[in-house]
Amino acid sequence: AIMQLPSPTSGSIRLGDVEMTALDPEELRRSRTQLQMIFQDPISSLNPRRKVKALVTEGPAIWGGKDKAAIEARAREVLAEVGLDPDMVWDRTPRELSGGQC
Repeated sequence: AIMQLPSPTSGSIRLGDVEMTALDPEELRRSRTQLQMIFQDPISSLNPRRKVKALVTEGPAIWGGKDKAAIEARAREVLAEVGLDPDMVWDRTPRELSGGQC
């Protein structure tokens, strides 16, 4: 409901002081950068044809990241923060990871 996929048909959704249902499409798009969906089945949530490096760098690249080296460095930091060895998983696909790693 917060992501508005699909849009709610009644009621209101507040995130902090912002009424989410009153946002225009561009404002809603920008507000989604502060939200994250967590799916119950991580393995089927990941594109099986893409490597981890592509999966974790796609978002920052879409949102205007021009410095590829900085995006990759940050992605490696994030992988390490969640307990994954970036050197080990960087060039793997989801099927090459365990369920916990996904």
